[in-house]
Amino acid sequence: MKRLIKTQRELQRALNAKKSSLTDDDIFLSDAYSAMLLNMQHGVVSHLKEDNGKVFLKRLGSSADAAIAFTDGKDTYLNYEHPRTSTLTRFEKHLYYMGEKLHEDGHRLLTDFDIMKESQDAVERNSLYPMPTGNPYVKETLEALAKGTKASTNLKKIYHDIFNIIEDGYINRAVTTLCPGYGACLSYEVKVNSTFDCCSLSKMRELELPDHEILSNLIFFYVVHGYEAYAESDADDIIKYMEELKPYLCKAVYESKPIKRAQYINDAFCYIFQVIKEMAKEEKEKNKQAQEPQEEPEEGASDNDKENDGKEDNKPQNEPQSESNDGENEHVKSSESEFEELLGGFAGSMQSSEKTDHQNMETPNSKAIEEVAEAMNNENLSPVPDCSSDEAEMERQMDAISENIAKEEIGKEQEQAIQEANEQYAKAPQSVPIHHNVKAKIIRLSVSEQQKEKYDELHGELDIIVSRFVKEFEKELKDLQLGDNLNGCFAGKRLDTNHLYRQDKRVFCQKRLPMDIPNMAIGILLDDSGSMSNGNKINVAIESAYITYQFCRRLNIPVFVYGHNTEGNYVRMYCAADELSIDGNDKYRIFGLTAESTNRDGFALRYCLDKLDKIPAKDKIMFVSSDGLPNHGTYGAFEGKADCQDAVHSAIKKGITTITAGLGADAPCIKRVYQEGRSKNDCARFLDLTDISKLPKAFIKIIKEKLMEAV
Repeated sequence: MKRLIKTQRELQRALNAKKSSLTDDDIFLSDAYSAMLLNMQHGVVSHLKEDNGKVFLKRLGSSADAAIAFTDGKDTYLNYEHPRTSTLTRFEKHLYYMGEKLHEDGHRLLTDFDIMKESQDAVERNSLYPMPTGNPYVKETLEALAKGTKASTNLKKIYHDIFNIIEDGYINRAVTTLCPGYGACLSYEVKVNSTFDCCSLSKMRELELPDHEILSNLIFFYVVHGYEAYAESDADDIIKYMEELKPYLCKAVYESKPIKRAQYINDAFCYIFQVIKEMAKEEKEKNKQAQEPQEEPEEGASDNDKENDGKEDNKPQNEPQSESNDGENEHVKSSESEFEELLGGFAGSMQSSEKTDHQNMETPNSKAIEEVAEAMNNENLSPVPDCSSDEAEMERQMDAISENIAKEEIGKEQEQAIQEANEQYAKAPQSVPIHHNVKAKIIRLSVSEQQKEKYDELHGELDIIVSRFVKEFEKELKDLQLGDNLNGCFAGKRLDTNHLYRQDKRVFCQKRLPMDIPNMAIGILLDDSGSMSNGNKINVAIESAYITYQFCRRLNIPVFVYGHNTEGNYVRMYCAADELSIDGNDKYRIFGLTAESTNRDGFALRYCLDKLDKIPAKDKIMFVSSDGLPNHGTYGAFEGKADCQDAVHSAIKKGITTITAGLGADAPCIKRVYQEGRSKNDCARFLDLTDISKLPKAFIKIIKEKLMEAV
């Protein structure tokens, strides 16, 4: 049998033990963590647009090429098992996932997927959309796209990669502008990715990377991470190409309007194409020079001899002209082959931050774009700001998530323990001869979406009633809670000068200590038989139970709520709320009670009285609401009357007060069941509620009276 947690100290001890045993899988793959990401998404997105998107943190592949994160324009997917997170601590993973989530939220807010798709489709049609203006290399670029060769295929791949990395570079900076409170997450995500993605120019030279791969890396580092892999003092031919491209890349990244950004991307693409051509030309010259033999002049040769030797070498050979033209054609083909090879290498080495295509599910948000446009006016690409000062708040958030997960796990274990304990209370009624052959079904109500919807519909107005009752009670109890002076005492530490005239020697005063809420426990038993479905009785009973339950919870008074009916030879006891429940779902379960079948009141009453008796409290009240007489096979009004009165009599001896409420036209019958033939001090107190709408107030009034009596 599982151990029940009964005190706050036991709960805290269990929570600490559970928190320390949680693994990364327990935390990051939990519903609580997904809910946290979704709440963050709503905070970032919903104030700017309607948001119905979901978040999925799941295993999406452990290879280096697997997606890290992506959005389809509506929902967001994060890869839990990507190798980039394998060496991170739990807190670092939290920052990283939050950063990736923010990045994808930025896409949902700011990326125009229609324009992205139209631009990339245009390239497949050997065109550019929107067409750059004033760019001298547009015509040449379009001709290269239209050749239908391997080179044009590689050029199209380069275009897709360039578009994606510039869009990502814009999103990284835009999200930091929109959500400064989450800066630590995004800056850490960029830091982790840059650790994998970036290295210095000198390091790439040490690795003997080809020039085309170095240039593609430099573009990626600069655009996505704002990282310049070289210093101004570095001497390297590749730097001049990068410096030529930087103004066009920067212009595209810092453009907030999607259509203009796409145009600037196309503009940068044309310049990148031209730079690749220049690199191919230089590469060809280097290869040519490397292949030419370097002959040393003969010793003693005159300058004229050298000049003549050169002229002789340059004289055309006595060969047919056609053969000379063929040589020139071979030279052109060789040049084109070198360019295609370089273009293919550049396309193969080009890093892309996107692994999955976006689909146009939502249009970009104009308000968000305007906010970003006002703030992003930089002329040079800078890294995403370091916001490590925000990490303390992120650590508190991570601790809260761990605690919520631990509470959820402890709550599940507690529910199992509650079920096992509640089944033991069936022994009390079964020990009475009239119930010897009756079995019990103890049902802990589950939580359904329908119950949550009903709760959402009703709890607003009901909670207002609860707050009013609590406020009224606290006002009445205020003097006792605060403490005051007690005058007219025979003895005390202080002499009350205002009472020196008294002849009875009551001239002292003493401080009356503040009073706590009295030690009390409440049980609520509702008739769930089919007759309660007539009129609005079951709904009023449920609402009354909810109001009483919440009133007690607000005052830290232990309270449970049960419903009961029958099924064949079984009495079904529906546990809607338990005084030891910690999962926070009892407020939903109460709305899961329904009316059906018949009722065996004495069995249910004895069950609940035994449960209430086991709660350590000074004052105990058992509320019972019903609309008719006991009715279960041979167990009718006569048998039920004797049984219920005997149960109440036994409870009185244990200090338990029973309050029964008769609902509707059959209220007089209920009164006879619980009071007829009994003295006033040996029976249940009866509430005649023909007007069933008064039930909630009647229950609360009795609790307040009992509380004040105890004080």
